[in-house]
Amino acid sequence: MKNKIFYTIVSFVLLLSCENIQQSSKINYEILGFGEEGCNKDIFTDIDIVPLEYSENSALSAIKQIAVVDSTIIIRDGQSGVLCFNMGGKYLHRLSHKGRAKNEYIRLNTFVVNNQNEVLLFDSFSNKIIYYNINGSYIKTERLPQGILSETNMCAITENGDILQNSNIINDKSDIYSLICTDQNSYSKDIIHTSPLRTKDVSMPIGEFPISKTTEGIKLLLPMSNVVYEFTGNNKITPSFTIATEARIANEGVLSQQNDFSIFSILDLKERGYFSGFSSIFENDKYMLLKSYGKDYFLIHKNMKKGVMLSSEYDEAIADIPLYGVKCATDFGFIGVISIDEISELKESINKDNQLLNVINTINTSSIEDNPVLCIYKLDDKAIERVIKM
Repeated sequence: MKNKIFYTIVSFVLLLSCENIQQSSKINYEILGFGEEGCNKDIFTDIDIVPLEYSENSALSAIKQIAVVDSTIIIRDGQSGVLCFNMGGKYLHRLSHKGRAKNEYIRLNTFVVNNQNEVLLFDSFSNKIIYYNINGSYIKTERLPQGILSETNMCAITENGDILQNSNIINDKSDIYSLICTDQNSYSKDIIHTSPLRTKDVSMPIGEFPISKTTEGIKLLLPMSNVVYEFTGNNKITPSFTIATEARIANEGVLSQQNDFSIFSILDLKERGYFSGFSSIFENDKYMLLKSYGKDYFLIHKNMKKGVMLSSEYDEAIADIPLYGVKCATDFGFIGVISIDEISELKESINKDNQLLNVINTINTSSIEDNPVLCIYKLDDKAIERVIKM
């Protein structure tokens, strides 16, 4: 007999006054350097360009998510689903296909790698999680109660194997963080944080990648905030540190007036002098990278408790290397995605500058066909310390 599946929703008070955010916990420290511009090419030891093998089976259109497990690059594409490549860009295999079979998906919202290096595919339409190993073998499918995966944007696996879920805001449904608890194929869902933001018939994420996970734990972002939070278990999120800024911070009253939340409302508040917050967080043991709602990144040296701004656009005046579309952090740095047109423009530019030729390890346009290209940024510890100390 199948185990009985139950679905419990526990409601909490809104935003910063809610009991899930432990207000009694003092913010550990403040990060300095936000707004201070750095030079990208002074930060990275190498920037490797990795063309992804193009074939009928490995065609990509819009890369949405990347994870690296051992020497395998796992990519979620907007059209092709989840594909695996090696670190040289060679296509290996696909995980699942679109369809109605138990090992297939209808709407692939996100994926996550669990503590056993299994890849979990989240299908919100079919209310199920499909398990694969990184070698491409199907393991199992677990069905969840109706609606428990609704509006899922991103997930992380907690230390005890539960699922921390980030969801989009749609109308007045704004439970942006929840914990999906698993116990012998039974599931319950506890709401951890509800935002006062609202939308008008539009599903709006609070960010592209608002959760990061390292050996130190799970960090997460809240909308329009200069605080980085950590998940501490027991259905609590706690302020970890704050980013020093002279901009005003939007309180609950200001946020509750945003009943048509979008990137435009964020930019409007920014023009009115409010801090716009961050849309993505990437982290390894030494560094954290925060993506602003503009075009810049803020690289933080965690031990020094200070950071520097990095640009995502090519500046011909200083021949700097752009930090293109970062999708994940690795032990050695970050991985971004660039289009064929962008790589051609960059190659043409760096041929005019020998210093940049020394930064780029390889650009082999003869092997680039129709797939996007990965840009692997390797961090230079000593250079970062020099730049941040300035």
